[in-house]
Amino acid sequence: MYFLIADTHMGHENICRYCNRPKGFEKIVMERWQRAVQPKDVVIHLGDLAFEEQWVAKMGALPGRKILLRGNHDRFPIETYLNAGWIVMESMVLKLSGIRIVLSHRPMLGHAYDINIHGHQHDLHVSDEMRLYFPVALEHTRYAPVAMTEDFLKAIRSFAARNHQPSPKKVHTILGSNRELEERDFFGGFGKEANNECRRRIKEGYDLLSRPETARASRGYRLWHFVRQYAEGEMDAAELQRKIRDEIAAQG
Repeated sequence: MYFLIADTHMGHENICRYCNRPKGFEKIVMERWQRAVQPKDVVIHLGDLAFEEQWVAKMGALPGRKILLRGNHDRFPIETYLNAGWIVMESMVLKLSGIRIVLSHRPMLGHAYDINIHGHQHDLHVSDEMRLYFPVALEHTRYAPVAMTEDFLKAIRSFAARNHQPSPKKVHTILGSNRELEERDFFGGFGKEANNECRRRIKEGYDLLSRPETARASRGYRLWHFVRQYAEGEMDAAELQRKIRDEIAAQG
């Protein structure tokens, strides 16, 4: 059995305040993992495992074969994770029940798979309207790994077959959440206006990368990395276009 879990942030002092987690959530996560996972199961952690090195080892001692898709907060040397029993990757692809699922920490803009299952957000909103996504938030999984059962895969297969983005309410139900939906689950942590701007920028990125000169780029993932930065407000439109031109020129 495959299991999914995301953004445990073990040992992160402020995550309880940021994401309204219960005090001592680390104990809850470990107890529920131990109850759910058997030694031969595979647990795919969608990134941001732990903020203290001791927790990398504690989580590594839990049942199951463990894969970490490194997140932006997984900053220890790779040997720290490997020595604790983790297989470390940036992303991975599974073909299950006839669908191609790409798993990652951040939402993978411009992906070429049937659906992207990801973490990072701590909520259930989707900003990219051009591809299919299934966000996993620990706050909505009862602080437990999510089993990729046949029912789970049947739902994912249904979304892919209809090219239908599941709503936050549907994701909430599939994850078995007992937490009430909040505004951020629909629009992200910065609100509706910011999410609308992010969506606009992502669409602009799709337009830029669909041009013949960019569509032929051999390292398209680099270009999408720039689009993500633009969508998140880390650069303006002029800088995005410059970086795209420079990347294409570097490829010859």
